[in-house]
Amino acid sequence: MSYDMTMDMTMVVKEVPMTLAKNAVKARLLEYFRYVESTGEDIVVTDHGRPTIRISAIRRGDSVAEVFAAYRGKVSIKGDALASTEDEWGLS
Repeated sequence: MSYDMTMDMTMVVKEVPMTLAKNAVKARLLEYFRYVESTGEDIVVTDHGRPTIRISAIRRGDSVAEVFAAYRGKVSIKGDALASTEDEWGLS
């Protein structure tokens, strides 16, 4: 009797997204938007070392319903979503 003792070892490597501080992104935001659009890679924005925002490309062909499906039933609007915000922004 013989045994095959070989093992198939497959390693899954997950790409780590580019991570940038909020103040670094602020000065070059449009450039980072273009990077995400062209490469499809995410950028994680940090505030004092804590991840706060992820900039991700939306795959072409995804409908609005598909893009926001994960948020359906989880988001609520408080107040009048269509009311003017001119006072709030000092524009009146």
